[in-house]
Amino acid sequence: MTDVSGTGPRMSVVIPHYNHAHLLSDALAAISRQTRRPFEVVVVDDGSTDDSVMRLQALTASMPWLRIHRHPETAASTQRAIPVLSSSAAISCCFPRPMIA
Repeated sequence: MTDVSGTGPRMSVVIPHYNHAHLLSDALAAISRQTRRPFEVVVVDDGSTDDSVMRLQALTASMPWLRIHRHPETAASTQRAIPVLSSSAAISCCFPRPMIA
């Protein structure tokens, strides 16, 4: 299992998200500028009512490693577990909601 560059273990970044559409572009751009980019970034949308999903869908054209997982609002622990359990990466990093608030 390797990252997008073909070296090292595959890593998934999981970002819980709710109604912070205005921060998505900057957060994902910062991830894309890292020395070792993740195999995938999974944004778990917790039932946002703003234009978050529309913005995420637009970003997937330029960020093929971006995955969107959308579901009705649930507890944060469940929100983090869903994409991690389905990830194919060897390493998963989950960021708590305050990191992108």
